[in-house]
Amino acid sequence: SFLFSVGESLSGEPAEATEEPLLQSPAEPVLRWLALLAVLAMAGGPVFQLLVIRSGPTGPPGNDAHRALKRSITFRSMRLLALAVGVFGASSVAHLLLQTTNVHEVSLAGALGEPVRATLVETEWGRLWAWRMALAAGFAAVLGAAWAAERRHSESEQPPWAALAALVLAAAVLWTLSLASHGAATAGIRAQALFADFLHLTAAAFWVGGLFHLALNVPLFFQHLSSEQRRVALAALVPRFSLVAMLSVGAILVSGVFSAWAQVTVAAALATPYGLTLLAKLALVLPLLLIGAINLAWVRPRLARVDESARWLRRLVLGEAALAVLVLAAVGLLTSLEPARQVAAREGRGVTESLTFHDVSEGADITLEIVPGQLGVNDLSIRIADRLGNPIDNASAVTVRLTYLEADLGEAASQAVPVGDGLYVVEGGRMSIAGAWQGEVMIRRPDAFEARTAFRFEVASPGAGGTALISPSPDTAGLILGIGLGALGGLFMAVGLPLGGWYTRAGAGVMLPGLAGFFAGVVLIVGSQVGGDDIPARNPFPPNPESLEAGRQVY
Repeated sequence: SFLFSVGESLSGEPAEATEEPLLQSPAEPVLRWLALLAVLAMAGGPVFQLLVIRSGPTGPPGNDAHRALKRSITFRSMRLLALAVGVFGASSVAHLLLQTTNVHEVSLAGALGEPVRATLVETEWGRLWAWRMALAAGFAAVLGAAWAAERRHSESEQPPWAALAALVLAAAVLWTLSLASHGAATAGIRAQALFADFLHLTAAAFWVGGLFHLALNVPLFFQHLSSEQRRVALAALVPRFSLVAMLSVGAILVSGVFSAWAQVTVAAALATPYGLTLLAKLALVLPLLLIGAINLAWVRPRLARVDESARWLRRLVLGEAALAVLVLAAVGLLTSLEPARQVAAREGRGVTESLTFHDVSEGADITLEIVPGQLGVNDLSIRIADRLGNPIDNASAVTVRLTYLEADLGEAASQAVPVGDGLYVVEGGRMSIAGAWQGEVMIRRPDAFEARTAFRFEVASPGAGGTALISPSPDTAGLILGIGLGALGGLFMAVGLPLGGWYTRAGAGVMLPGLAGFFAGVVLIVGSQVGGDDIPARNPFPPNPESLEAGRQVY
């Protein structure tokens, strides 16, 4: 609510803002958790089939046990995919009804009919939901066709068209989730945050989604193969999954660090519900990574020699999958909460209490402080000293002019009042519109030339109770994401070299995205360092000593 008056001041205290609830509904994190579980299993199934099962043998070739094992793995994964599609559809429908009750402030029964139609047709969230469900229906159709083809041609291996189509449709579903994520609503760095969120989801699908299918299918190796056959089969299969998992973890770390910075931004925001949930998620991820490291470093080298290693693999993979379910529960809660930086800004945590600028002009050391440096009324303090640090008290006039740079709204010039010890103060300076501003200081002294300088800065819109006062910097975003992508590209290329580099299909398949990521990182880093000032200005050069000297030389 906004209170204002014309001609006469309002009497009484302004109304206090209503406190925002922590969650729209206690059911929302549960529904998001179920949807995430389902969609990662949907995307992980095709990845498991294409990169783990189809890319190498799972048993002695030409053996009946081998054929029976592959057939069992295929059908068990398909059953998991069918269950995942059902859970995804049910949780998505429930989420639609929940969203409708919140938006239209109606009961669950009252949400049916016109309110649901309005949510689907008149909101961006509803249109994304409709696209998501259409893509999920396409995924179900491909799954049904693949199931029928497997039953008709059980003896021969089918072409990978179904798995490829399912993977594309699942990736599109993930993209619609990213379009409705916190990243898509991050002003100023929307493209980077949206990319990071999609990369995070996709990498999680490759690792965690594939892990669900691996945990479900490892017991089949004990049912269909002898001890010796099992050791050979698992020794061939596990390294392929380890490769996928290792590269996925690298992508998750890079995108996760960026997304966490984008939604937290300042350390003080970690004390908010979002920040604490993020820390809890990280606490669950660490043992998950530890189990993966044990599988990679201890279990995998022993699979071909020690039969007991297969049993340890089964136990650790089940434990890893269970921990992943808990991590996704934390993610479901995380995506239901307001971003940490917004809550921190509204509560005044980590918010800059003033803007301070410094420059030297005509032998005068000038410091301008604007308190609180936000939209509305501000106090301006100008401290003047000579080159030795001694205060200058003999200024005959100290003028501060505040100018809004994005439109011609006139200039407000104010005379500062001396208070002693080289300090001059202006009370009640107004910055009434969010955007780019310029503060110009002019100092007249009887024993020196006029000193003049100017500073440019952004005044954030408070938004809903000040939520925009803490916002991620586009240049910092480019630098963080660029460093991460460059490191991720280096990891991919380092892994691709032992696979044959550019001379083998497997090596090239890893090297190509690595090279693309490395160059994308370089471009982002360079762009963040050489990019110009984003503050719009009628005159791109502030009237400070540097620009004035440049003007003297030019003209």
